[in-house]
Amino acid sequence: MFSIMVVSALIDMYAKYERIHKSQDFFNKMHDADIISWTTMIRGYAIHGYNKDSLKLFEPTVIT
Repeated sequence: MFSIMVVSALIDMYAKYERIHKSQDFFNKMHDADIISWTTMIRGYAIHGYNKDSLKLFEPTVIT
């Protein structure tokens, strides 16, 4: 698997080119997201006006 830095860079790149759903796919596949990954994803949503989606990242996930 790619390193956290590489995946964070991919998230940022896709977000900058308005491929926010592709960024979300990379973010969702990360098993060990760190503060940089989270910040990059939130920023990607914010620069394109997806405020509600960025807030959804803070909702707890339900594990069944």
